[in-house]
Amino acid sequence: MGSDTPYGKNNIAKVLSRLRKLELTDREISLISGENIVKILSL
Repeated sequence: MGSDTPYGKNNIAKVLSRLRKLELTDREISLISGENIVKILSL
């Protein structure tokens, strides 16, 4: 998710809906939704 994701009408819900349509696992959605950047910034 991009840094501008929170902005706009219902953007978070829209992004999560799109991710679910890709048939990703819950783990993959969590990584895309923020866990990856936490890992990167913790280096």
